[in-house]
Amino acid sequence: MIIRNVKVYTEEMEFVEGEIVLQDGRIEAAPGSGTGEDSGKTLAGEEVLDGGGCYAIPGLIDLHFHGCKGYDFCDGTREAIEAMAAYEASVGVTSIVPATMTLGEDTLLAVCKAAKSYQEEGPKEKRARLCGINMEGPFVAHCKKGAQNGAYICKPDIAMFDRLNG
Repeated sequence: MIIRNVKVYTEEMEFVEGEIVLQDGRIEAAPGSGTGEDSGKTLAGEEVLDGGGCYAIPGLIDLHFHGCKGYDFCDGTREAIEAMAAYEASVGVTSIVPATMTLGEDTLLAVCKAAKSYQEEGPKEKRARLCGINMEGPFVAHCKKGAQNGAYICKPDIAMFDRLNG
């Protein structure tokens, strides 16, 4: 597929008029890459879309969110992660790092296991890739806990971290 008539965001951090060549769901060429419209590359038989002069940017990364679409990352289920990853992808987010709340170890372990299962399966079509977990707790200072539940805050514990990371 070729998307023509778009303003493409480049590595030089500027928008340039051009086209994007997609193959197998991946960007193969764009302005400034040495291929694409600026090199005259056109693939015979490719579907061509008119971008209508819109802006084209790389996929976004959501580094901190707790949930969306009625789900919370701390639900600790594949269903929750799947739904959140699908929504994020639908709005241009290609990679996610959802955040936990300060909860008991058993709950955090269920969250981590669900995340590991999702990540090990690999990215699905129209789903954001899970890059990691933003652990807000339980290893936070009481004076900086904000909305976190102080009952579950504990001192840094490598053994607990290893169990959660297992």
